[in-house]
Amino acid sequence: IRGGRGAVDKLLEKNMHAVLIENDQLRWYMERGSVLAGFKEAPLNFKPTFKFDKMSDTYDTSKKKRIPAWTDRVLYVDRGLDCVGYDAVTNLRTSDHRPVYASFYADIESDGSHMKILDQPEYAEESQVCTLM
Repeated sequence: IRGGRGAVDKLLEKNMHAVLIENDQLRWYMERGSVLAGFKEAPLNFKPTFKFDKMSDTYDTSKKKRIPAWTDRVLYVDRGLDCVGYDAVTNLRTSDHRPVYASFYADIESDGSHMKILDQPEYAEESQVCTLM
């Protein structure tokens, strides 16, 4: 998030989510066409997911005092995908990140007919990449 740690902490404290999103670096660059052209992201309706003190809901209190950020993201190319859920798992506190997940309806063509499927999220300790082509 663009801004100083104190300013970002105040915005979080006052639940000024829209201002935080306006200053999200990835979103800012994507909207200007600078990076990841053609990719989309569902609305960020959850608080920044990094960097937390381990086993707590407190953002980084180390000497570095990193600025909270959305570092784990789900980006997709809209080719028959409809994002029906995008969220963070806030009660999983075993890391300095909070895992995120997305659920999609996907139009899948098979023998000329279309069908809808709902992908249920799977949770893992390592990052996962899913590609539908």
